Amino acid sequence: MPIEGRIPGNREYWAAESGDEFASELRHAIMRYYRQMDATGRTDVWRRSVRTYYGLDAEGSWRNSSAITYGGEQGELVMLRVNHYRNLIQHMLTMTTSSRPSFSARAMNDDQRSLVQARIAEGLIDYYLDEYNVEDDSVRAVEYALVFGEGWLSLTWDAEKGDQYGVEQVPVIADDGSEVYDEMGEPVMRERIVYSGDISSYVSGPMDVVRDIARRDDDHDWLCQRIMSNRYDLMERYPEHADDIENLESKPADTEAVLFDYVNSYATTTSSDIIPAYYFYHKATDALPKGRFSILVGDILLHDGPMPYSDIPIYPLVPSMQFNTSSGYSGNWDLLALSQAMDSLMTTAMTNHEAFGVQNVLVPYGSDIEVNDLSGGLRMVQFNAAAGEPKPLELLSISSHTYKLMDAITGMMETLSGVNSVARGNPEKNLESGAALALVHSMAIQYNNGLQRAYGRMMEKTVTGLIRMLQAYASTPRLAEVLGANERPNLIEFTGDDIRSVRRIKVDLSSPLLRTAAGRVQLADRLLERQAITAQQYLDVVATGRLSPILDGPRAELSLIKSENERLSDGQPVRATPMDNHRLHIQEHKVILADPGIRFNDELMTEILNHIQEHVEMAQEHPAIMILTGQEPIPGGAPPGPPEGAMPEGAAPGMGEPGEVPGMEGGRALGENPEGPELPQMPKNPLNGERYSPQGGMA
Repeated sequence: MPIEGRIPGNREYWAAESGDEFASELRHAIMRYYRQMDATGRTDVWRRSVRTYYGLDAEGSWRNSSAITYGGEQGELVMLRVNHYRNLIQHMLTMTTSSRPSFSARAMNDDQRSLVQARIAEGLIDYYLDEYNVEDDSVRAVEYALVFGEGWLSLTWDAEKGDQYGVEQVPVIADDGSEVYDEMGEPVMRERIVYSGDISSYVSGPMDVVRDIARRDDDHDWLCQRIMSNRYDLMERYPEHADDIENLESKPADTEAVLFDYVNSYATTTSSDIIPAYYFYHKATDALPKGRFSILVGDILLHDGPMPYSDIPIYPLVPSMQFNTSSGYSGNWDLLALSQAMDSLMTTAMTNHEAFGVQNVLVPYGSDIEVNDLSGGLRMVQFNAAAGEPKPLELLSISSHTYKLMDAITGMMETLSGVNSVARGNPEKNLESGAALALVHSMAIQYNNGLQRAYGRMMEKTVTGLIRMLQAYASTPRLAEVLGANERPNLIEFTGDDIRSVRRIKVDLSSPLLRTAAGRVQLADRLLERQAITAQQYLDVVATGRLSPILDGPRAELSLIKSENERLSDGQPVRATPMDNHRLHIQEHKVILADPGIRFNDELMTEILNHIQEHVEMAQEHPAIMILTGQEPIPGGAPPGPPEGAMPEGAAPGMGEPGEVPGMEGGRALGENPEGPELPQMPKNPLNGERYSPQGGMA
């Protein structure tokens, strides 16, 4: 049974075809994808979702949320849109991306050089996230996922970006794409500036990422990304195809007119400068061992060669995958019908107010009341009592059920989206304490846990791809601004070799409670009460909403302890310092001893216990440092001596220092004064002149 894609005989896997045949096959694959998306109704759902998101009418009419419009056969309907849909999605976006994930670089070795390279890589990640708008693009990818069910972020290496560092000679290309030769038969050359190269990011929705529609998971062998590009930039980069590029149709809908855009029914771009370019990436597989990277414009292959990356550099953000497909599903699509229902109710209420909001007056015939009599205020109006008094004509009567239904629809939208009233800034009256508000807000964040996990996975793949691209292509020295000691910017020069040891990047997301401003302030309040942080750190959290002023230190210490545990488990030496959090080190190091394999290894047990004892001794030797660093001193150290001149506890007057023989003071008998006798002298022996000794008697 032949394997699909490796058909025996002279037929090959379509992605392995060469030249024009591959270009034709790729064009057919692109058209199949768009036709399938249209046939399954996905393009219609995407269009309805994005139009509703931007306040436009889902059905394509002129009604929008930025102005009141009029509809009906004679313009009698007052069309009003209230865009709850965008508001809810924006809250979900903010809850997911308000806190930047923490990145931890993993080196392949644990030597000092590798650890230094890991720290450099972490600094470079922050630099590229800020300076190259990678973080902004990642947030946009989350926004795409909320609206379309999928968001895609590509991160590639652009050889035409970066600083100029040289000039190279390239052949001159004629209009027909061939090289130009001089009269001597030598190719005519021209100078071209060589750049250092740099990364380039691009955000796409599902309409811009073509894939195999038969696949039932997201482990794609190939992806094809549509990027709207300036034709003149492409002509400059690929001069051999300049004429073909210049003559391409500018409408991205092509001849089949099925390449839909997101807002309108069909693509309506009329700019002659912008054309669609398709970037095809095929990873290395059995059928295509070297992979493939191609650029298709129209029916022309601008570039065709092996895959230049270790993996496809287009990273998905799909919170929920639809069963047995490779397509994502957004729970926000369930809000589209409710949005239409809300618009219908608002239109009904506004039309009634427009028609009957200005009050009319019923005046009986013969009442002798003129129109001018009823205009203005503070007037005395006389009328014929027999005819009757004027009465207001009250037609403005809207059932209370209409407004109750509006409230019910709003509540249903909040329930389905998981964004509660607290997250929207309109808490219920029974929620008064900050702790309750923080808890309810964190529940909203927890509901969207799938989106947060997808965001973390995408960021992990993206920054890992970034580091690998810098390792492979950053061959010339380049500058980057990273944070050094005390969070101060530090300008460094680096190449790919300076981060060669880094293998991958791990991303950690904070807890749902700490993603809310109320939760962060609540944590800071408790830490300040326990004097675990300073007043300045507390003010930094309140002012900036960032927890890094109080979390960076503990995180760094925990990271150190984990690395020490790994070294201790491998039998490698570690050392303690007086400034360590000794209690925390001891508690975490003892976790290693729970491993039976280590307990029965006498050599490892000795090393681990010796290191724990080192922390104990340092804590006992430096009680002042323990107190200054907010730790309780560990008992068992040498007790301090009494102050000079003080009487030791438990000693009676005249007893001398502890340990001395009672009745002796500094080796002298009580009452004996070195400067002169104070007591009566013992009698002398008249024969030899020796005084009487109480121990030996008379000599």
